[in-house]
Amino acid sequence: MQSTDQVSTTTDAPADEAFSFAFLQDWLGWLPETTFLDVAAWQWAGLALVIFLGLVGQVLIKVLLGRVLGKIIGGDADIQRKLLSALGLAAAGFIWSRLLPFLVFEGTVLQIFEGAARVFLVMAGTLAGLRGVDGLGAWATRQAGRSESTLDDILVPLGRKTLKVLVVAMGAVNLAPLLGLHITPLLGALGVGGIGFAFAAQNTLENLFGSVTVVLDRPFSVGDWVQIDGVDGSVEEVGLRSTRVRTFYNSIVSIPNAKLTTAIVDNYGEREYRRFKATLGVRYETTPEQVEAFCSGVKTLVMERSDTRKDVCYVELNSFGDSSLNVLLYMFFDCPTWADELRGRHELMLDILRLAQGLGIEFAFPTQTLHLGDQALPGKLPTAFEAMTDAAAQQHGTSKAKEIGGRG
Repeated sequence: MQSTDQVSTTTDAPADEAFSFAFLQDWLGWLPETTFLDVAAWQWAGLALVIFLGLVGQVLIKVLLGRVLGKIIGGDADIQRKLLSALGLAAAGFIWSRLLPFLVFEGTVLQIFEGAARVFLVMAGTLAGLRGVDGLGAWATRQAGRSESTLDDILVPLGRKTLKVLVVAMGAVNLAPLLGLHITPLLGALGVGGIGFAFAAQNTLENLFGSVTVVLDRPFSVGDWVQIDGVDGSVEEVGLRSTRVRTFYNSIVSIPNAKLTTAIVDNYGEREYRRFKATLGVRYETTPEQVEAFCSGVKTLVMERSDTRKDVCYVELNSFGDSSLNVLLYMFFDCPTWADELRGRHELMLDILRLAQGLGIEFAFPTQTLHLGDQALPGKLPTAFEAMTDAAAQQHGTSKAKEIGGRG
């Protein structure tokens, strides 16, 4: 009868407890029957074994998933290393949280060990989720670089930040009960104070809706040269709160997305052509025939280039300047980037210099010519005193000049 009761007790016991007593306790039965902090020796040994198995699982995850992640993420070794480390920690936390109940800790020890294992699992899982989003973002960025569309260049960083917010929120929801925080009263408090929260988060919500507007309206793309509220630079990233523009001083300016819904955006990146306007001043000694040949030659140089617009090109004598005959050059470059435009300008202006040298034309620069009076002897310049008396004679009359001369 006693054996029957014993069998019945064993059968009614939970599976985890039966496993722990039937396997771990029997397997570690050779240990002395002593306790430390109300924990048996076999439980301490089992705890060490569980920790060891978690570390083994961490190493196995790194080894098994290393090659797979290398193919997915590509050559970004830093992201791959961080993701593998986070996944290894999550695997160790999972093993610890699943095996610790088999040690049948009781009371405070149970709360400490199992609670710590579950908290570690949630935090490691959240970290793994964040690293996973980084890995997914690296893969998506590489795919976006291969496509011709510029929309994905905005969506990828925006989606990466959104996913990170969701991962952190899920981690907080799972971690709160483990720390003794109840979600339901917190949500109720948020509902009661929803109006105040809405006022406090007004700017944040405006920026969030502004980012949605940027994605839908697409006033610019990542990499475009834009001018927004006096900020001149290249769009580097569109985030949930702000858009980052790298100026030509290599600084970063963050523009709140709420401003983008009302700001005037001048997008130089959407230009089909890039205008080049210059005034070529030649000396007045240049003959009409030389001017005509020069204008015709410059226009030929523009037309022969492969990176210029052929239907709009003007090279004409435009005005008579103070010290030069001004030839207007008005044309457009057909090139995708500012660097290509600068290179095209450089090459064209060098060709214009060579053309002018070949035609014997010199470019003018501001000059002034001083004409002396007829009373000056040829080859002889007047003295300073003579120049003063001549000026006085012109202004005050001959008598005043003689008076000055007498004093001299």
